[in-house]
Amino acid sequence: GMVRIKLCASQSRLIITVEDDGVGIEAAQLERINHALLLSDKKLLDVSPKKRSGNRCALLNVNERIRITFGEAYGVRLYSTYGVGTQCEIVLPIITVNPEYNS
Repeated sequence: GMVRIKLCASQSRLIITVEDDGVGIEAAQLERINHALLLSDKKLLDVSPKKRSGNRCALLNVNERIRITFGEAYGVRLYSTYGVGTQCEIVLPIITVNPEYNS
């Protein structure tokens, strides 16, 4: 398979896209994952200990940390077409350093 990582920056945001050409995610499951990401709610997904493989708990944790650190305008979102592949988009703020500040 192929994995592609793309970075795109504007004056205020950095968008990191990780894309693969794997099997993709079925539409209903994709909707559940993105809804859980939006609400930062792990209970919306089955993350029981018996189903550790592929439960996307790490994705939810990364999203939660981004949102806690930078605010709800930032985080993770998935896009996928079943049978074609999946894109994971991570949106972060651009943080500039004041050149006059000397640490």
